[in-house]
Amino acid sequence: MKRYLYCFLTVLVYVAFGCGVMATPAYNPGVEEVVLKTENDPGDDRSGSAPVEAFLVRSTNTLYISLAFSVGTTTITVKNASGTVVYSDVVDATLVGFTQFTAPSTPGTYALEIQSANYYGIGIFTI
Repeated sequence: MKRYLYCFLTVLVYVAFGCGVMATPAYNPGVEEVVLKTENDPGDDRSGSAPVEAFLVRSTNTLYISLAFSVGTTTITVKNASGTVVYSDVVDATLVGFTQFTAPSTPGTYALEIQSANYYGIGIFTI
């Protein structure tokens, strides 16, 4: 019974996350992709998708980050224009494939930095 409940909850999370968040901006104008410039890539994901994707949902002021299993333990940092860290968290992508958090509320330009032992990406977004 526990197994069925776990499977049901897992499917529910994937459907809710996949249908609502990962919609491309062309289909959902309130969702903006934060383009990540990468220096290295784990390379073992053959799905054809990027190992890390980030989206800013303006209506809820939320950043959603999708992480491939191969990225591993990852540090996510948001810095303001002066380089001050305004958000930081560590996520283990082998256990959790995505994370979300509230984007900064102060207008300005921010850097989203995603770093693990085998991946580094940085993207810029504005509020």
